[in-house]
Amino acid sequence: MNPAYDFSGQVALVTGASSGMGLATARAFAQAGAAVVLADVNEAALREAAGELESAGHRALAVACDVSDEDQVAALVDRAVAAFGRLDMAFNNAGVQIPPSDAADEDAAVFDRLDRAEAAAGQPIGRLGHADEIAQAVLWLCSPGASFVVGVALPVDGGYTAQ
Repeated sequence: MNPAYDFSGQVALVTGASSGMGLATARAFAQAGAAVVLADVNEAALREAAGELESAGHRALAVACDVSDEDQVAALVDRAVAAFGRLDMAFNNAGVQIPPSDAADEDAAVFDRLDRAEAAAGQPIGRLGHADEIAQAVLWLCSPGASFVVGVALPVDGGYTAQ
C-alpha cells in the first residue's frame, strides 16, 4: 500500500457507488484500508458492489440513498456513523439523470430535483485552510497517482466554491 494513500482506520462514504467512477473509487478506498459506505439508488447493484468488497476482505456497508432527498442523505450519514463510529471523508459522485430533452420542455420539478441533488453534494467545512493542505494537493498532482490529471483547476478550498 502506498503510504500517501493509507486510509487505515478511516471511513469513506461514496455516493453513486454501484458502478463506474463511484465503484472504482470505493474499491480504491477499500484497497487503501478504509471502511467504505457505498450509497446508490440501484439497490441490487449496490449490494453486489458491497459484497465484492466484503469478499475481498474489506469492510463495506451498502445504503440505498437518493441524494436528491435531504432526509435520505441525513439517514445515510447517520447509518455510516452508527456502523463505523465515524465518517472521515465523502466522495459525492452521484448525479441525477434525466432523459435527454429540450430544457424548455421540462417542468420546474425536474430542475428542483437537480438542484436538490447538487445542493446535497456541497460540504464547505467552515474553516480557513492550512498551507500544508495546499502542499498535499501539489504533491498529489506531481505524483504518479495524478498521471491522468491534466489542465484542470483543482480547488483546494474546503468546499468554499461549492457553496
